[in-house]
Amino acid sequence: MKKLLVFLFISVLSASAFAAVDTLRHYTPGTPSIYFQTYPVQIARFMLPQPGNIQSLIVALGGDNPSGSATLHLYGHEGGNIVPELKLELTSPIALQKTMVGDEMLLVTLPASVHLDNNQFFVWIDNFQNGAKLASDDVDYPPFCLAGSSGGDFYYEYLETSSGSLTYKPNAFKIDVIIDYETLPSPSYFEDYTVASGILSDAYSNRGASVGDFNNDGWDDFIRRNLLYKNDHGTFIDITASAGISGNPYASAFADMNNDGLLDIVYVLIDSIIIYRNNGDETFTPFTAATSGANLGYDGTQTFSVADINNDKYPDLFIGRLWKTYPTALPNYLYLNNKDFTLTDITTTLYPDPAQNLRRTRASQFVDYNDDGFVDLYVTNYYLERDEFWQNNGNLSFTNIIAAKGIDSNATGSNHGTGVAWADYDNDGDMDLLLPQFAHPAYAVLYDHRGTTIYKSSGSPDYNFTDLIGPPSLDDDIEFEETHAGAVFGDVNNDGLLDFYITNFYNCRYSDFYIQKPDHRFELKTQYYLPGQYYNTGEDALMFDFNNDGKLDLITGQFNKFFTMFKNNFPGNNNFLKLLLRSTGGNTYALGGRAIVYSGGQQLTREVYTGRGARMGDPYTLHFGLGTSASIDSVIVKWPVNPPVYETFKGLEVNRAYTLFEGGQIIITGQQEKEILSSFKVFPNPVKNQVTVSASLNKESEIELFIRNITGSESIQILQGVKAQAGPFLYKISEQHLEHLVSGVYIICLKTDGQEHFEKLILMK
Repeated sequence: MKKLLVFLFISVLSASAFAAVDTLRHYTPGTPSIYFQTYPVQIARFMLPQPGNIQSLIVALGGDNPSGSATLHLYGHEGGNIVPELKLELTSPIALQKTMVGDEMLLVTLPASVHLDNNQFFVWIDNFQNGAKLASDDVDYPPFCLAGSSGGDFYYEYLETSSGSLTYKPNAFKIDVIIDYETLPSPSYFEDYTVASGILSDAYSNRGASVGDFNNDGWDDFIRRNLLYKNDHGTFIDITASAGISGNPYASAFADMNNDGLLDIVYVLIDSIIIYRNNGDETFTPFTAATSGANLGYDGTQTFSVADINNDKYPDLFIGRLWKTYPTALPNYLYLNNKDFTLTDITTTLYPDPAQNLRRTRASQFVDYNDDGFVDLYVTNYYLERDEFWQNNGNLSFTNIIAAKGIDSNATGSNHGTGVAWADYDNDGDMDLLLPQFAHPAYAVLYDHRGTTIYKSSGSPDYNFTDLIGPPSLDDDIEFEETHAGAVFGDVNNDGLLDFYITNFYNCRYSDFYIQKPDHRFELKTQYYLPGQYYNTGEDALMFDFNNDGKLDLITGQFNKFFTMFKNNFPGNNNFLKLLLRSTGGNTYALGGRAIVYSGGQQLTREVYTGRGARMGDPYTLHFGLGTSASIDSVIVKWPVNPPVYETFKGLEVNRAYTLFEGGQIIITGQQEKEILSSFKVFPNPVKNQVTVSASLNKESEIELFIRNITGSESIQILQGVKAQAGPFLYKISEQHLEHLVSGVYIICLKTDGQEHFEKLILMK
């Protein structure tokens, strides 16, 4: 026993010279042992606090026979399941062999370290021989996570009978896991900015959000369900009442419904669709665009998508519905824009037989998948009902090509679809499909229900799709998750490769951030980007650059409430480009159009869309990360008409936002903070006495620092005329500067060579 402890101490000591080695355990050391030897399978569920490499384990095996033995299995993440059913082996089974009477601490050295980047793994022990029994402590622990009806409560210790029935015990097995933890950035790259943003986060259910610059000032504004927020240079002001907007919609969207260059607002209500016309002075006038019939209500609305389906320059509307009373299906609707703020129901264009229009729809998105200038429609269905992929025939008719393309099928039928996100993730010029799906592990084994996967487009001329689920594939790195919900693509580190964030239903289930690698595979990096383990994030999310610093920020939910805003503080100096497209031959905001950016040997393609997934109105601004490329060769725009019209733009610079007009006009839209600042933040926030200002300067600058009240009428100068070198800038504002201020909201103003940069500060004394 002493030899074992000495060996363990030396191995940990030597490893700690190059890594943070720790012992992960859930039991209480020094407690008496108890045993559950009547159960032939005994399972320890481990919660992993951060990514790392398992090097070895120590297992307490009891019994009076010194030749007792058992077999240890190490299983990976099961998507939140309480015990392994997929049984994803992390290493080959390992024999446990006792050599003494009573409890013996057996050191299990793995043949090779096992990397884990998710939040759970399992130690499964079976094949008990010669009286061997696994030791547990005698402490009763409460569930470590309370999921209730959403998947059950979670304990550390589970037992399985010979007939396969499962039970739990409130104790924890005496198992130590020696793990080499990765060093995570502190703080994480994404900062919770909800309070500082000025947007309320409350108990409203996750009914979605939409982004658009309705007043054309270069700053994207925001609709959160029934509230309109004006973007005031990175903070938001509720102008719902003054704008003349009211009601309690099931979905809301920015869309230029009369093609005048101003974004209107569409409200989907329980008995009608209201279009709020943008008057151009930050007020809106309501028009009743459609009303419900005898058996037609818009409650149960789960998704909307907006596009000009017939290329008449006026955006049309698809509404997808799930259920009002579970699980009774509700019909979907397709509306044609009459160009006068009214809509005509043309649902029979998609569903000639009403009996076929009773699937349970969770998500939708328009996409010109075959690059012909006519937008097509993907509809994601739940409840093991086949998705719909409607190819636009160009004459106000559609053909469902889902079977022909081989999407959303398994050995026994179809899957539980929950989201949809189209993008050219692999930079080959065609649109690929990320399809989030809900799949219980047991049914994945028994019936081939599929988890989240990516369908890669073959491109011209056939535009077929390859299901990348299963090795060898990109999806080796997309770990199985039981309750994936919605997903959104975005280049969050500006390296030229699209990453994605994916949400989760159910309590005790965690959202995932996947970062794309140069070989177009994905790597789970959630805890690098989000603070802590962020879980139960609801139906979907969106990304947009709310503070115009060139980095995509994130809006998502938590505990099925909406919403939390995360500010992107990713370090480094990767470059970017932001584009707004303005069409004359097609709809003004170029829905269905594309921009292809050529820079540094890269070809980056983005398509304009809004209304993705579950009630997500994505921004009209196209965002491109450029990596270290310092120049842009050209931009080719495909304008949304049939046949497509292509136009080349030159002379664009990196780290700028431009509006590109059909016909060749280029306008710079706004000054980007990236010119001088790579990052700017204040912490802690809220604060009681002392606050630190942190910035990253791209060049030597003259610094001025102020604290202003929220109206800007009073100001306290902290620094003036201070020269700062390029690189990190850090300054602590002392309690002396704050002592005369009362609790409230203030603005920290940092001037760099005359450019002003702002952060909201909440003072709580």
